[in-house]
Amino acid sequence: VLGLYVLRSKGPEHLSALLSHPALADGITDDQAVVIALLHLAPELLDVLLDPEQTIVETRVIEPPLRGDEISLSVVWPGNGATVTRASRTMDLLEHAVRTQEEFMGVPYPMRHAAVLVADIGLFRGGGGFLGDVYIHPPYFEDYALIAHEIAHTYWNVPPVWLQEGTARFLEFISVREWAGYPLPEPQDSCGSFANLLELEQAPPQYEECNYELGAGLFLDLYRTLGDEAFRRGFARLYEGLRDRNRGDQCPSTDWSACSVKAAFTADTTPEHAAAAEAIINRRYYGACN
Repeated sequence: VLGLYVLRSKGPEHLSALLSHPALADGITDDQAVVIALLHLAPELLDVLLDPEQTIVETRVIEPPLRGDEISLSVVWPGNGATVTRASRTMDLLEHAVRTQEEFMGVPYPMRHAAVLVADIGLFRGGGGFLGDVYIHPPYFEDYALIAHEIAHTYWNVPPVWLQEGTARFLEFISVREWAGYPLPEPQDSCGSFANLLELEQAPPQYEECNYELGAGLFLDLYRTLGDEAFRRGFARLYEGLRDRNRGDQCPSTDWSACSVKAAFTADTTPEHAAAAEAIINRRYYGACN
């Protein structure tokens, strides 16, 4: 339903074309329901996605422990990309990302489905994730870091950009560590001409990579300093606060992003952890030592 709402927001003609499509004259099959949910990512692929001769749909049902009910996973291969599906690991990568991220977050996976559309669309190697639907360009269909990052946006999708991309990149690092055993990288202290997140937040939007690097740097620093257990508690509180839209209750509009992170990581913890978290957030956001 949310996917159809987004599809309509891109232009009512897209929804009209879907509802009048001949392939749906006899009702909607399960495979068609999967691709219909993805149309908001690529409405131009309507005819291809609804043609079973051109599109392969892989499905799998899992039951992650925290959610307690079933999640459907899908990988959709339109056009020529469909020929590689049987040899790919994309479905396994998708399942691992969903399971790993739910376990680390300690919060049930937010959607009842997750899907990867392997298609040459969009400006980047991949994108989406806010509704559990992501696209990946065909050359990167087994790029686990990319899949994990985009799936992480199912949890993390609240601006500013450094917050939604920094949290997703951090969760990407956690996923890759669990999949391949790679250690977490060292946090980056600066990026280009930006020495802190406040400068980045106030800058023009073209400095995109710095949102990832400096945003993730904050959470890597917190994780390294607080340790796994205390960090996870704060990370889950931050997610729940943003999800429930209660960040404004305590935070001013001018710097609510830093304030929201600080509230999440300094509440319900030891004085030592609270002081350490506040110092890190102040330094990385404001450039201040205290």
